[in-house]
Amino acid sequence: MIDTLLILGPFLAGVREGFVDYTYPPLERYRSPLSAEELRWRVLPPDSEGRYVFPLDTSLLKAAGDEHGLAGLNILFYVKARVRLETSGVYLVRGKWVGSLKVGNRRFALNYYGDREGLAYLRDGDTLEFRVGGLGGVRPFELTFRKAPDTPFVYEEDLTLPDLIKGELYRGYVGITLANPTLKTVSVNVNGRDYRLPPLTFLKVPVRISLKAPARVGSTQVSVYINGKPHRLKLAVKTHSADYVRRTFLSEVDSSVQYYALKFPRGFNPRRRYGLVLSLHGAAVKAENRCKAHEHREREIVVCPTNRRRWGFDWEDWGRVDALEALREVRRTFRIDERGIFLMGTSMGGHGVWHLCTSYPSLWRACMPAAAWLSIDLYVPTHMQRYRLFGKTPFVELQERLYQQSRTTQLFINLRNLPVVVLQGGKDRNVPPFHALLAADLLTRFGVVHRLVWRAEKGHWWDGSLDDGEMWRYAYRLKVRAEKRWFYTYDLSVSDSAFGVRILEVERPFYRAGFVYEKRGRTLVLKTENVKSLAIKDFRGKVIIDGDTLRYGGGVLVKFRRWKNLNRYAYRRPVLFRDAFMKPFVIVYSTSEDWTQDLAVYYANSWWSYANGHAPVLPDTLLTEDVLKERGFNIVVLGSRAKLPPLLGVFYEKVKQNRVEIVPVEEGRLMLVMKVENVDLVPFLYSLSPTSVRSVRAMPSYIEITEDVGVYGIFGLKGGLKMRTSIWRE
Repeated sequence: MIDTLLILGPFLAGVREGFVDYTYPPLERYRSPLSAEELRWRVLPPDSEGRYVFPLDTSLLKAAGDEHGLAGLNILFYVKARVRLETSGVYLVRGKWVGSLKVGNRRFALNYYGDREGLAYLRDGDTLEFRVGGLGGVRPFELTFRKAPDTPFVYEEDLTLPDLIKGELYRGYVGITLANPTLKTVSVNVNGRDYRLPPLTFLKVPVRISLKAPARVGSTQVSVYINGKPHRLKLAVKTHSADYVRRTFLSEVDSSVQYYALKFPRGFNPRRRYGLVLSLHGAAVKAENRCKAHEHREREIVVCPTNRRRWGFDWEDWGRVDALEALREVRRTFRIDERGIFLMGTSMGGHGVWHLCTSYPSLWRACMPAAAWLSIDLYVPTHMQRYRLFGKTPFVELQERLYQQSRTTQLFINLRNLPVVVLQGGKDRNVPPFHALLAADLLTRFGVVHRLVWRAEKGHWWDGSLDDGEMWRYAYRLKVRAEKRWFYTYDLSVSDSAFGVRILEVERPFYRAGFVYEKRGRTLVLKTENVKSLAIKDFRGKVIIDGDTLRYGGGVLVKFRRWKNLNRYAYRRPVLFRDAFMKPFVIVYSTSEDWTQDLAVYYANSWWSYANGHAPVLPDTLLTEDVLKERGFNIVVLGSRAKLPPLLGVFYEKVKQNRVEIVPVEEGRLMLVMKVENVDLVPFLYSLSPTSVRSVRAMPSYIEITEDVGVYGIFGLKGGLKMRTSIWRE
């Protein structure tokens, strides 16, 4: 399919760095920090097996790795490949280690890990432009093409289906991916509901089902009606003794269908109350495989969420929400001992443990990180990101503050009320044992009750590690007897409460805020830091807060010169870019600008591919006042000349050109506007795909984009915070 391939590189890239284009501005030759040689476009022939193996000097790679650690191995090549096809048309393209294809002025979303295909319109002789790279050098990429069907179809490779327990009456959801491989917008009816699919779009839709499972183990079928015709889905039928049972739920994030895997205790009795183990998988591990690796426990149900996909979001942002939603669903469904909820995870899941236990310290009985990295900039240092070469700006400093919640060591003080058991193999080559040893040292210094379970001869993973006897003995036996409670946070949108106290508002956003409290008889004593207002759940009585004494009868405590107790209060919080994607949203493109529909489809397909998400796309002409009244969704508007209903238009007009800004338009609704008049800036908007702007790359309320970002990265951005007001009513 490829007959000529040109490459430019290698470049040494910053990990998780958006905006930077190492070919900008266009030049005849380039330079790289890897070697003294000039870089030019050159032909790369295939090897004897037909693979394209990138030429890398191993001595240069070793030197870069020795000097910069993993950050020195984040290598990037630019590629131009001419494609040969029997016929022009729409193709399903799978690209391992290729995240997207650019063909002329159009860009098509693929899946970097090769887990799913993308849709692309290709002609014989087209030149495909893409980037190949990653940690540890550049592996031979894969690009495969197959002609897409001529009409919309169900993408069978990506169905989210539950398992049934024999004999049960099941009511729940399945997730079905619809694909439109045509160059026209189509409407697909699923069980009586119409879904609009623009050209070359994937849309995963929720479908509610109800059926009685057979009384035998095996499988059964359920029909979903697509355009009036039955489409049969095969569901597994299991018992409580199965290696795992998948369950689905409707996510409050985007109305998508997500799943988690369960492993029931031996001799499970639905009338009995059980503890719970929330077990987080590592990168590339599916939730059901994580569940299979556990033994059936005696006292707990094992719950393995998905992180949205097997690679997921570091168990941060949407991955964190997925874990908490799965936990909530199991607590609703089964009789759970709320004092017996354990948190554990391995590798990326181990980082998830650090993130979730420091952010929500009052949820868990004990936490058990294994082979866990502490934060991304300790695991894969970010010092090679372009903006770090030029110094600090107000925007850079703000972006650094937005990342504080991810630096889990900064919140270790929260663990003073939570037993911690750290499991680590001494020969781990994936996550250096340094992380576990550093954690153990810091936990000791913070006075945290903990144990380090050291397995000197073990590596990153070994069979039986999830049921390590010593680890579990400590998890059961370690107790915290401190009378005081500590809770601090950097980001209220991630974590705002613990031990029954909720922080509503801070004085300085994204700086450390929190409290220490203790109960003295019927008196609650609170000492706060950077807190403007808070509320206390299920408490009435005397409160001493920062030396002020008052009777608390519910409502809100607000700090003026002194603390006061109010029944109604308007509190303010920052609103961030990612908040637009934290509840159901619709992507709206401007019909007056050609580029906006392609960008909308790219965002929607990326959201489906990486977040297992549901992202409808609409033209501005269909976003009417009636549509806005029907559903309380957020709106993502692409374009500088969009035609919007008056309710939105008045806010839209206030957003400046070449600016990305999130706007609170009414209680509970946000509008994210990407208003770019200069089409030369459009390529940079692809770096703002919601699945890319997360964790270490979190964006504030607004940013101003210029072509400088191609060279400088976020050093070339300006931006800041906006506030959203909410009303607290008793």
